Amino acid sequence: MPNAGEAIIGKKLIMPEPETKREIPQYGKVKTSMNEEVFQEHYSDFCFKTLYIKQEVIVAMTEIMRECDHVAMKENIFKMEFDKL
Repeated sequence: MPNAGEAIIGKKLIMPEPETKREIPQYGKVKTSMNEEVFQEHYSDFCFKTLYIKQEVIVAMTEIMRECDHVAMKENIFKMEFDKL
């Protein structure tokens, strides 16, 4: 008795062998031949190209710099005079 695939296509279907289960890497790490120095360079390029060009990131960094400048120039965050006991 032909199966449903044979009835539709007209010839015997050959199914691929099922994949063997691969070991799932811990923490999503995959071994590569890339050394640490090259990885740091690639990671730095990736961060610049994906994060530092987004408008939200640029606006947030600008606001942080503005607030830091405001605190540094206008407000005294260190107490320089102490009361005598």
